[in-house]
Amino acid sequence: MGEDSGDINGNIKLKHEELDELEVKYSNIRSLTAWGLLAVSAVAITSSFYHLYVAYAGMPTYQFHLTMHLMFMMVLAFFIYPISSKVLSGKKGADKIPVYDLAIAAVAIFVCMYWIVNYVTLTQSIGAMTTTDYIVGGIGILLVLEGTRRTVGPALSVIAAIFIAYAYFGNYMPGFLQHKGFGIERIISNLWYTDSGIFGVPLMVSAQYVIVFILFGAFLKYSGAGEFFISLAYALTGWRKGGPAKTAVLASGFFGMISGSSIANAVTVGSFTIPLMKKAGYRKEFAGAVEASASTGGQIMPPVMGAAAFLMVEYTHIPYNHIIISAAIPAIAFFFGLWVMAHLEAGKSNLPSVPRSQLPDAWKLFKEKGYMFISVILLLYLIIFAQLSVELAGFYSIIAIVLISWVRKDTRMGIKQLRAALEEGTKGSVGVALACACAGIISGVATLTGLGATIASAVGSLSMSMGGYFVWLFGSLPVASLFVALVVTMIACLILGMGLPTTATYVVLVVLAVPAIIKFNLPTGAAIPLMAVHMFVLYYGVIADITPPVALAAYAASGIAKSNQFWTGVEAFKISLNKLLVPFAFVFSPAILLLGINFSDPMSIGGAAFDIITVFIGIICLQISLCGYFITNCTRIERIILFASALALIYPNFWGAVFGISCLAIVYFLNTTRIKSGKTIELTPFIAIRR
Repeated sequence: MGEDSGDINGNIKLKHEELDELEVKYSNIRSLTAWGLLAVSAVAITSSFYHLYVAYAGMPTYQFHLTMHLMFMMVLAFFIYPISSKVLSGKKGADKIPVYDLAIAAVAIFVCMYWIVNYVTLTQSIGAMTTTDYIVGGIGILLVLEGTRRTVGPALSVIAAIFIAYAYFGNYMPGFLQHKGFGIERIISNLWYTDSGIFGVPLMVSAQYVIVFILFGAFLKYSGAGEFFISLAYALTGWRKGGPAKTAVLASGFFGMISGSSIANAVTVGSFTIPLMKKAGYRKEFAGAVEASASTGGQIMPPVMGAAAFLMVEYTHIPYNHIIISAAIPAIAFFFGLWVMAHLEAGKSNLPSVPRSQLPDAWKLFKEKGYMFISVILLLYLIIFAQLSVELAGFYSIIAIVLISWVRKDTRMGIKQLRAALEEGTKGSVGVALACACAGIISGVATLTGLGATIASAVGSLSMSMGGYFVWLFGSLPVASLFVALVVTMIACLILGMGLPTTATYVVLVVLAVPAIIKFNLPTGAAIPLMAVHMFVLYYGVIADITPPVALAAYAASGIAKSNQFWTGVEAFKISLNKLLVPFAFVFSPAILLLGINFSDPMSIGGAAFDIITVFIGIICLQISLCGYFITNCTRIERIILFASALALIYPNFWGAVFGISCLAIVYFLNTTRIKSGKTIELTPFIAIRR
């Protein structure tokens, strides 16, 4: 991957083979040849056609569809992902599917088909199953655990195994964690033969919604839309101060709207933007961090977002069109924070802008290829205004991509591109599907044992007891207790996120933390909107991809930047800190999510506008504090003051806004005074990041 991913006329050509190699590297998958590639391609394309047919014609039956979905995904998991990364380091056989994995895939097909063929008998005999039924179910659970270990890492499988052990040994557990304990047969029947375990809500979301939208992103990629989005972003931002980094932010926002995958976003967009940032003079850790941070924003940027957004639909029963409308302002706020940081870093390092003569012509680009926006606009129209089902809207939008690609010869999707899109769509769904299936184990055990209610009660008690220490800050015990509950949930999300993908983190916290938060009320006395609580959990799940020590998006970006992986992750976490604070704002002020606003009442509209504006000003204060630069270098005391101002502004209230804006104005005055007097100061580290 070099500096020549595009030319100055905007003809950016992403080399899909090189991008695929990077995704292989950071997804730990086999580089198959010959018969192995053919087998994977056949299974993946068959799966894509099946899921597109279901999206158009409707689900045959719940159990049949979910089992078919899991079967396709497990087969591909054992074909693509090796039993150990050490297998890839060896030369012999690293490009082939070993016999033992072919056998495991065959067993996966058997256990799934057993469930489908014997569905009626099994559902009528729950509690009176045969030994064979239990053996098949047990093998199915083990295959899900192993498939998850291979695709998303060992952490999720280990946690799911611990939950299974908790279900069995519950009577030996101490204190409030104790329960009566369940036999192996009850655990297997609950996790494999009911819709409250593996075949529960998470896997249903993967089978019905997620795969269709991953296919949508794959079709956009191979139609050339991804290249157009990056070219347009470069044309619009490259000439500005810190232009290459702003290109990364804008391009990742465009691409993230339709990909929903942090790693795919980082690799695809980063292949172009990271070399540009390094060439402009940005530190390589910062260049990788900006791209990684912007790439994670794809999971919170409408209209597609990530798998967790579709899970939110099922858990909250809130229509998807309402969710993407509510998600818009917080997502824009996040990308705004990255934009500000890119601008400040460029000022601090005195980086030059790119001359307009070396940039693509934005108007020419839009005239030539602006039609590529049509499929995204159509998707939004079908979901929000036509109110079609999410999967049907995705199906029609995919058809539109193919038809629109034929407008110009250079974007025309032929057999090669269609095959690649169909194949990549299902392959890109494997990790999500296995994570959803494994998360179903955790959710199923929590439901079976009552762990969710137990944890919710414990968090509620802890929050009430700890809330007393913060009454002086919030003025009342209920509000202080809510704050403590949110902090506890945030910490739990960050800890889980260090080893779990977003989807799994979200599912676990929905079961264990959401019931605790939902018991509290807002400072006004009103109940917290359900969407605000779920969005809070989602945001902290998303930040997992840039939270060291396991920060996959940051590691993928660092591979392109040739930077230190760990420090790229630390830098990405630092510049994404606004994603840690904004969720507190929209819980305390749901108007930021466009909830509870009376649009016929000017006072209600004004109050919402005030809360939204103060959050954006708070983000500016936060990023200045972290960067250490405003219009010149800031002193340490100025940075501390601005950090306090950010906290005051992001928590929506009048006096906090007065304090925060006043501090920002004072720091601006001090900065300008130093510039006029010719004084300079050395930048003192506030958060130590390797340079």
